[in-house]
Amino acid sequence: IDIEKDMKIRERVWVGSEPTSLDMNSNGTLAYVGLNGGSMIAVVDILSDTLVRYLEVDENHPYDIALVDDQRILVSFLNIDGSSRLTKLYEINSDTDDLELVSSVTAAGPITFFENNVFIMDNFYGHFRLYKYLITNSGLSFSGYSSPIIPTDESGFWDIESIPGIGVALGIKGNDFEGNSIDHALLFDVEDVDLLSSLDVGSDPIALSSMP
Repeated sequence: IDIEKDMKIRERVWVGSEPTSLDMNSNGTLAYVGLNGGSMIAVVDILSDTLVRYLEVDENHPYDIALVDDQRILVSFLNIDGSSRLTKLYEINSDTDDLELVSSVTAAGPITFFENNVFIMDNFYGHFRLYKYLITNSGLSFSGYSSPIIPTDESGFWDIESIPGIGVALGIKGNDFEGNSIDHALLFDVEDVDLLSSLDVGSDPIALSSMP
């Protein structure tokens, strides 16, 4: 979509079954697209609007992805019934286009990455929280910090975004425990994942983005 002119669709690129998440490489030339309907990540050349390759993963249903850098990628896997919940850190082998597993944690949902901090929105025994993990030399490690329970009766988490210098924003669509519709975006502290603010956006916040 051309955002500099009239927001018209510039090109359509076929990538595969159920594209549900994407992220860009550091210079904005490649888009990585998670295919929830399979076990692959499609790589699209933005300059030529073409599908250039697939990266195969070792689990089904990639739910969300986040590039750590041009050599590492986080992939969250979540079955529709919640029976399988994993987030994995992979290294991207530039010579073979293979993904090499570094480590994994038992948590899955919308994910975002900021300065070696990984934030995962996870449903743990019916309680939704934002969990903070660290990327260390040995892989993913739980930081010991998580948010207060987020009062929603369904897993209607639509988007998550790290905002440098501010915090982590989360868009939720659903109802609270009293049956009231949620029309707020939540903002959390990046250090201890405390709730900083509940932003009244006036409707279902299903997509988030930030500008430097």
